[in-house]
Order: sequence, then structure tokens, then C-alpha cells
Amino acid sequence: MKKIFALLLAVCCLAGCGSLGKGSYSSSKPHATPPSASEPLHTSVKDYYSLCQALKSLVHSQSAGDKISLSEYRGALLEDDIRAAIDYVMRYDALAAYAVEKISFQLGEIGNHKAVSFRISYHHNRPNLRTIPYVHTTKQTFELIRTALLDFETSLVFRMDNYSDDDFALWVEAYADENPHLIMERPLVTVNIFPETGKERLVELAFTYQTNRETLREMAEYVEPVFQASRLNVIAEEQESVRFSLMYNFLVERTQIQVVPSITPAYSIFRYGVGDSKAFAQLFAAMCRNAQLECFVVSGTKDGQPYFWNIICQDGMYYHVDILRHSQNSDLVRYYDYQMVGYVWDFDDYPVCVPPNNILQEVEN
Repeated sequence: MKKIFALLLAVCCLAGCGSLGKGSYSSSKPHATPPSASEPLHTSVKDYYSLCQALKSLVHSQSAGDKISLSEYRGALLEDDIRAAIDYVMRYDALAAYAVEKISFQLGEIGNHKAVSFRISYHHNRPNLRTIPYVHTTKQTFELIRTALLDFETSLVFRMDNYSDDDFALWVEAYADENPHLIMERPLVTVNIFPETGKERLVELAFTYQTNRETLREMAEYVEPVFQASRLNVIAEEQESVRFSLMYNFLVERTQIQVVPSITPAYSIFRYGVGDSKAFAQLFAAMCRNAQLECFVVSGTKDGQPYFWNIICQDGMYYHVDILRHSQNSDLVRYYDYQMVGYVWDFDDYPVCVPPNNILQEVEN
């Protein structure tokens, strides 16, 4: 059966299906090499499977190459098996598909033993393969990504032993939206997966920021104490209505509000009062959650234009809150659904905001 498998692989290679997209292999005519104590045979392989495993071990240790004994090899089409093993490893092994540029080999002898000598070259910009973390669960995966984001890393590489088709860029976007006080600027995320198929994959994420890393760190150092101060400002109050009002006042009374988009929303709002509806709604929600107050961000439209605001839960009742609608007021204004004239949102996605017993009550605008 092994001979038939090796023959099929040889036919595949001769037909051209063994060509590599990310590297290549080569060989030379067998040559004799005298035995040498300085060139020991570290590995001996007996069949095609163990040959593949030995080659993978060389790559995983980021070896530049080694000599492997073939004295007990049972395959009839030895050179074709070697070519097929190189092709298989470079196509389907995660680390090899990511890091290896080329694998070449020579057949020969060391003493009276038939042997193969491999030479492996790697893409120059790849990290030390032995330092790449290996994750087993979704929780571990996203903890790695979260840590990289908090330190404003520009890249992250990790291996997954049970790859699932997760949308990493979408997760980064969602995490940044929920934690504007931690993610100073939401990066552009580029995702590369190696290889294209298989259960075990290597994921390479690139994070592109418009603001340099040192500046982002300085912004985070400014935002963190201000964000925590918002919690301390309300924590002593028992009534939720008072706590929501104090949180609102803390946000809008710091400076003159300017409705202008910013790529660094929390910093721009806390430092300069600059932000759009999305930035204010997301930051207000994060501040409320930090103080154990229930608050949602609503995505919809206002007067036909994309717009964001909040829904809060106060004493078991839900209310709409638009930070920018009355940002000059010292009091937080709460609205029911029927009072949100000009606003459009998906009612199925958010709690309903209705008066007690569904009795419409007039409130001051």
C-alpha cells in the first residue's frame, strides 16, 4: 500500500502539483560523504510518515538543516517520497507554511549508511518559531488579542490547534467599542491564516494605528484616572437616578462639547470635549458599567442620519438618554419610546422604554 501511495505522490510531483506557492525544493545527484564525528546522524526514518515528522521537527526547531539516516527506509521511490514530504510539510504544516521560504535536499551516504541532507531557509521577517504561543481555546485566543491591544502592539502571531473561522477583525472592533477607556484608537486589522486549510492553523494579525505607540500610551495614562474618577464620583450615592445624573454631569461639564469625529474618542472627549454621537454614547455606557449601572448603546438614525445614543435601566425602568441632545443642561433628561421623535432604531434589539402600566405621561423636553 505504501508503494502505491508513494507512486501516486511521485506522479503528482511529475505532473506539477508539487510546485509551491510560498517556497520551493531542490535536489542534487547522490554523492558519497565520508563518516565524520562532527556530522552525526540525529534522526533515522523508516517510512514516508516518519520522514514527514522528522522534517516537521526540523522546521519547528527553526533548524537550518540536518542529516537524516535512511539506512532502514522501506519506501521504494525514495527521492519522490522526499519531494512529496517537503511539499506536504510546506503546504499543510502551520509553522512551515508561515515561516519557510525554501527546503532543499541532497541524497548521499555517511559511511555505509544512506542519508539525506536537508537545508531550510526562512522568511527573514518571521519571529523565532519557538516563541509563538499555542492556544487551545477561544478564551485563550481572545485573551492574547486583548493583551496585544492593551499594549498597542502592531502585530500578533499564534497557533491554534483547533482552528475555527472566527472574525478576528470584528472581535477587535467590538472590544474597542465596549472599552473606549482602554483602547485609545481602534486599529485597522489585517488577518493572514497559514495554511489555507487544516485543523491546526497559524494566525498572523497586523494592527495599524494612525497614532504612534508612545503617544497612545500617554493618552491611556491620562484617560485611566479620569475614567476611574467618574466611578468614585457616584459610588457613594444609593439612588440610581442620582448616580446616572452625576455620571452625565461628570461627562458633559468637563469642557465645551464639540461634535466632531475623533480617532481617539475617550482621550478626545475627556481632554477636549471633542467627539461624535458614537464616541459619547460608548464612553457614557462604559462609565456607567464601571459604576455597576446598566446602560446600552443604541445604533440607529436621527433625522435620517446615522446616530448613536443610550438606553439606561433606572430602578427597573428603561429610558432613552441622548448625551448630545441636551449637553448644555445640568440635568440628565430621560425619554420614553414615544418621545423619540426623529429617531429610528430596531425595536427588537433593545429594551422597550415605556411608562409604568403603559400609560403615556408627558415629560418636559
